[in-house]
Amino acid sequence: LDRIEDVGALGQIDAAQSRVLSTLLNDGRMSRMVELAAAPGHPADLYTLPELVSDVQQGLWSELRAPSVRIDAFRRALQHSYLNMVAAKINPPAAAAAPAGAGRGGAGAAPPSPALRDTRAVLRMNLRSLDGDITAAERKAGDAQTRAHLTDAHHQIADILDPKGTAGGA
Repeated sequence: LDRIEDVGALGQIDAAQSRVLSTLLNDGRMSRMVELAAAPGHPADLYTLPELVSDVQQGLWSELRAPSVRIDAFRRALQHSYLNMVAAKINPPAAAAAPAGAGRGGAGAAPPSPALRDTRAVLRMNLRSLDGDITAAERKAGDAQTRAHLTDAHHQIADILDPKGTAGGA
């Protein structure tokens, strides 16, 4: 890209990576995985949602297992995209309440489906695990930018898991 673009390579690659990640963590795909696992007689070797989320997360954060942790700008962008996507799934924007007399008598948005609740639970569980890995990796950061990224990711995870505990989640 240095030969054909002056600037913007990081943004272009981040956008492409985010599209692939969005496809992997598509709400419909994840709901189908929960539904298939709940169906009677599902195959014993069924690839489950917890396995998918764990595999994706481990792949995206593989640097954390190195003796000296260094994360380049492209991977940092991808990791932030992952956290942003997970945040949107765990803490979706509040739906506006329906006006009185509209549909369900003004009851607002329907409660999340059982598959969506299971999806959120799996994502939360994996974030807690990731947070522990990030905390351990902060001590092994090989450069200041990686250390700053890991510290920021740690705080972002805390905000995702407890949005009411932060000024931004009030």
